[in-house]
Amino acid sequence: GQVLIEGIEFIGARAGDLNGAGLRLEGGQLTVRRCLFYGNQTGILTGGGDQTSLLVEQSEFAYNGHGDGLSHHLYAGGLASLTVTGSYFHHANVGHHIKSRAARNRIAYNRLTDESGGQASYELEFPDGGVADVIGNVVQQSASTRNSAIISYGAEGLKWPHNALRLVHNTLVND
Repeated sequence: GQVLIEGIEFIGARAGDLNGAGLRLEGGQLTVRRCLFYGNQTGILTGGGDQTSLLVEQSEFAYNGHGDGLSHHLYAGGLASLTVTGSYFHHANVGHHIKSRAARNRIAYNRLTDESGGQASYELEFPDGGVADVIGNVVQQSASTRNSAIISYGAEGLKWPHNALRLVHNTLVND
């Protein structure tokens, strides 16, 4: 179905498999608006599915990740689409700010900044390719990053029939 989650704080989610998510999506169409994801092993974690979509608006992700590099602020599996707008991602604990395996991605008008003391790996990763429109974001990588690349695209091969990375009007800062 279609679900809206609005104005909720997801803090401190833990699981024995070190992948405790503040919010987990397995199917349907989910909109997350004005929520906080703080100190979870993973902020949002999704499964896949060609009918599954995630929209994140005006939300904040801070200090998520177990510290093993396998958990992230937002990890989207093989969804039909991921859209993230007007949100603030900072201080990922070794993982990525956004990792998406979705067929279509729209990452627009966000602040994805590792800031002083941040230890994120990639700020954006699209390991399976797909269409990724990255528009009007401020993306900053700290000097203490665990990975020298700010954005990774197609590193595990191009899975989708349509693949394109479009970077438009972004500010990229590599400290």
